[in-house]
Amino acid sequence: ITVKLSTPTRRVSAGIVGAVAFALIVAGCASTPSTPTTSSAGDKALPAVASCGSGEDSSSVFALGSYLPLTGSLSFLAPPAVAGVGTALSDINAAGGVNGKKACIISQDSSDGDHKAIGDSNVKALMQAKPSAIVGPESSSVTHNILPVTQPTGTIVFTPAATDDALAGEAHFFRNVAPNAAEGDALAKQILTDVPAAKVGIL
Repeated sequence: ITVKLSTPTRRVSAGIVGAVAFALIVAGCASTPSTPTTSSAGDKALPAVASCGSGEDSSSVFALGSYLPLTGSLSFLAPPAVAGVGTALSDINAAGGVNGKKACIISQDSSDGDHKAIGDSNVKALMQAKPSAIVGPESSSVTHNILPVTQPTGTIVFTPAATDDALAGEAHFFRNVAPNAAEGDALAKQILTDVPAAKVGIL
């Protein structure tokens, strides 16, 4: 995890988004997916109760930006991810919100690396809505694309899936997944533990 935070507010935001990302992973591993209600295309599969209202942003609520792949080749990842985010926000609100503020979701489609124009347009729209922090995207390439837009404002980006080693050290960037080098090394060691005579090559 890369940690570069200068204010208590950013530390709180990072902690909250980390909890949301954990819920996202748990939802993805659940055997029985939830079936939240669907509103507009921008809120695909999001519980309506968790969506931020008109004019609500980080100045009045804890507005979590959901930047997940609702379209494109990674869209199969969206249902459990979106459900996890919605569940986490519902739990946070049930516990009293964030520093007394209710938590809500501002959703935009990240799409995938092959549809950069969609992602670029949507991340600008998301930033105009002034989110408190962002959960997503679900790929390294899309993460690289959005950081130049999110970093100047100090907005935290917390991804559950961007594993590119080159992302290490990026400001206001967090991930709860190991980088490629660590994953490859761990897998090779596990294979050698399970099959001592094996010869393992990492490409």
